[in-house]
Amino acid sequence: RFVIASRSLTSHASAPESKQYVGGINHPSGYVVDEMPDDLSCRVTMVAQLDLGGMLPALVMNALAVDAPFKLL
Repeated sequence: RFVIASRSLTSHASAPESKQYVGGINHPSGYVVDEMPDDLSCRVTMVAQLDLGGMLPALVMNALAVDAPFKLL
């Protein structure tokens, strides 16, 4: 079993606040990769806790929740 964990920094000198971008918070999140009994495949489980802040329509949030994880892999 492999675990990849991440979280966001709430502030950092190299990434000052900007009105050009939406600043979100990535609460403790990550991936768990389990080997399968056949030794030919694995199961990847993603745990995501993202807060983009502001008022975003549910349609946008749902689209991000489905598409974004696959782009990360």
